[in-house]
Amino acid sequence: MHYSAHWLISSIGLSLFAIMLIAMAQSDDGFAITKFVKTDKSEYVYGELITVFGNVGTPANNETLKIFLSHVSGESNHVAEKVPISENGSFSYSFFLSRGDREGAYSIGAEYNQALVGDTRVFYSLNDSARTFHFINMHYAFNGTDYAIQGRTSEGIDPTGLSISEYGVGLGMKADRDGVFELALPKTVIDGITLVEISVEDYTISYPFHIVSSNETNTVIKFIVPRETGSINISGSHMVPEFGLSRSVLIIATGIVGVIGVSMAINHVSRKLNN
Repeated sequence: MHYSAHWLISSIGLSLFAIMLIAMAQSDDGFAITKFVKTDKSEYVYGELITVFGNVGTPANNETLKIFLSHVSGESNHVAEKVPISENGSFSYSFFLSRGDREGAYSIGAEYNQALVGDTRVFYSLNDSARTFHFINMHYAFNGTDYAIQGRTSEGIDPTGLSISEYGVGLGMKADRDGVFELALPKTVIDGITLVEISVEDYTISYPFHIVSSNETNTVIKFIVPRETGSINISGSHMVPEFGLSRSVLIIATGIVGVIGVSMAINHVSRKLNN
């Protein structure tokens, strides 16, 4: 069921962090303030309050501006009209996103006098407690050695293929809904994870990832997968050079498992099996 987003205007004004930024931006002659738009952080989970603040770059008296929020897909767009501006040009606005809003990357910006003040990018996801996960088992056979890569995906997120090359680990995807992917990458394949790029139809964007755990044998990472994702590429500071050109491998989905079972499996992911 789709729930509309819940927007609410903050009555508490600027946060201390916003005030500090504005003070730093002021010059010695008083009100020479650089216009900017920022949020209190860059990643949000369902239920967290999102606060956007900034300055229009000029003193204002009883004036307002427009705050807009847009998912990179063009969906889940919201607009807040007539957000009040203080006399020194500063503003602050807070809101929630709902379960029905798209997960992934959003652009948040402000318009004043029909001109863009600025914008910034944030990432939004649901809480894992609201998801059902599938256990994924992938194998890459090369030169008589079988490299096992395991992980878990939320419902509706299904890897369709995998390739490994000196350029990174590539995943073909079928994503019927927004979700998350938790993947254990053996350090015998890739190490020093630096970038996760997600391609959705006609655009490619780098997504933030979190290192869940890391030990001598593997690195477990977690990231958002938007609906209609077609492919994912994971880059690292070190790729095993012997892989050369990319090769396709078989992915086996072993069904729905509990969180504890998945975690235990992921912790034992990196191993080599002789043919």
